[in-house]
Amino acid sequence: MEYYKLLKLKREPFSNTPDPDCFFESRQHVACLQKLELALRLKRGLNVVMGDVGTGKTTLCRELIRRLAADTRIETHLLLDPSFDFPGAFLGLLHTMLCGHTPGGGHDGPPSEMAIKERIKQALFEKGVVRNQTVVLIIDEGQKIPGAVLEILRELLNYETNQFKLLQIVIFAQPEFASLLEAHPNFADRINLLHRLAPLGFADTRRMIRHRIKLSSQTAKPIALFTLPAMWAIHRATKGYPRQIIHLCHHSVLALIIQNRTRAGWALIRSCRNRMRLNESKWRRRLAVGLPVLAIALALAFALPDALFERGDTVQRQLFKIMASEQGPSAPAMTPATDAGIRDLPPLALDLFFGAGTLVDGLAGVPAAREPAAGQTPAPPAPLPAPAVAAIDAAPLVPRAEPPRLLGQVAVKYGDTLRGLALAVYGSTANRYIRAVIEANPQIQDPNSIELDDVIAFPAIPYPMTSEDRAAHCIVLEEHETLPAALQRRRELRREAEVPVRIVPHYTPVEGLRFLLTADTVFSGRQEAVDRAAALPERMAAGARIQSGWPEGTRIYSNVFASRDR
Repeated sequence: MEYYKLLKLKREPFSNTPDPDCFFESRQHVACLQKLELALRLKRGLNVVMGDVGTGKTTLCRELIRRLAADTRIETHLLLDPSFDFPGAFLGLLHTMLCGHTPGGGHDGPPSEMAIKERIKQALFEKGVVRNQTVVLIIDEGQKIPGAVLEILRELLNYETNQFKLLQIVIFAQPEFASLLEAHPNFADRINLLHRLAPLGFADTRRMIRHRIKLSSQTAKPIALFTLPAMWAIHRATKGYPRQIIHLCHHSVLALIIQNRTRAGWALIRSCRNRMRLNESKWRRRLAVGLPVLAIALALAFALPDALFERGDTVQRQLFKIMASEQGPSAPAMTPATDAGIRDLPPLALDLFFGAGTLVDGLAGVPAAREPAAGQTPAPPAPLPAPAVAAIDAAPLVPRAEPPRLLGQVAVKYGDTLRGLALAVYGSTANRYIRAVIEANPQIQDPNSIELDDVIAFPAIPYPMTSEDRAAHCIVLEEHETLPAALQRRRELRREAEVPVRIVPHYTPVEGLRFLLTADTVFSGRQEAVDRAAALPERMAAGARIQSGWPEGTRIYSNVFASRDR
């Protein structure tokens, strides 16, 4: 008998195959699908989706294929492994896909690569112009594409009419694909859409788990296999990566059946995760044994307000009762009122209550110890994790009618300070910026000491531009869709080129929120800006442009004009 039937499920809820029927429509995945569909129907050419291992690229790929299959005017081809030994093999496969037969050979032997390319061009013209079809080539595992194959794809993108591209290409790849793009700028320059996938936030993690259970339930009202503390423990353990979430949930459900239980709590999640960590170091196991009691005591002593204990049986007290009872053979279900109250708790309170369970797991936020590479200076030990923020995912923001309230959120890296991050984002460390960031992040206890991997949200604080500011000129080096991407690229440019770089967050009613990377100085005259751009390192100057004047309705969220060269 299948294990899931014991829990009154009609199918395996946490299958690790990329089944589009189980596709969870998180905000960032839906935004990515919408952008891809629009780009393909407009026949814009090349589109790239990048994300870490386990962020849902393959599932997103399958869902895109299913959506396109409903349109008979779209012909879709999928390439799962693009790692060809030589470009001729790729051309032959592409010829078979588009022409319906292998290239074959005549009396003079097999056709040349030029002849195969011409046949592919004719097939694309026949389908795209004569039949008015859209031909889409989807490539998974794009980081495996050899440079010679990438050059062929670049040539195929040159097959076009005056109105559209004859071949639409979508590449799903891991982040290392970026280095391949960097080595082939002629190909990278043809990218129409570049979308980066990020891990899920706590809210989406919870909804994803419930979505899969609902799809698999035999009854109209799906059973609650996980308590809310258990879901928080899952999110902390997996860092929001969908594949790891599914893997941990699967092992937790198996543990439920073995223990003859119907609901998993944080203690069971802790146990399953520890069993899955085969390479856990000894010092982490010792921390797991010695620190839980101290962590809970400190949380109660310093973090919880006295008012929590002045009333009767509050939501917080019920949480402690639930967490204590889950260590027994069966855990009582939460009442609807209790569950609703928990959902309204701020992220800091969630982490204080549920984080105690994850500390028992071996301190989920402490990275595993690694031996330094030969000749490499050992990195300083990572500090204990600060309370995390269950905030909005770091997904690209789509254009909207109203200006944003939040510029984005970033994870603290080694060497970061709150003032340094404020200076990078707002171009200023004035008290009003620091106060606004502290108010938006209640987990910050000491502004002078932020913790590694803590997540900090940056509110949108408009800068009052004058008419003189609007007429100023700045040198735009790059443009990004998210704050984390802009910050990371700023670090790289400052390190590689040793050139001062500013981030200019700005909003327009048409494009929404965007992040410009500009040279440090803003100029009153255009010629000064042009001369400064010409003096930049060659690689930076090649893609630089002069920005002057701003569209109607533009809002700037950086004190960039304070550096105007007068």
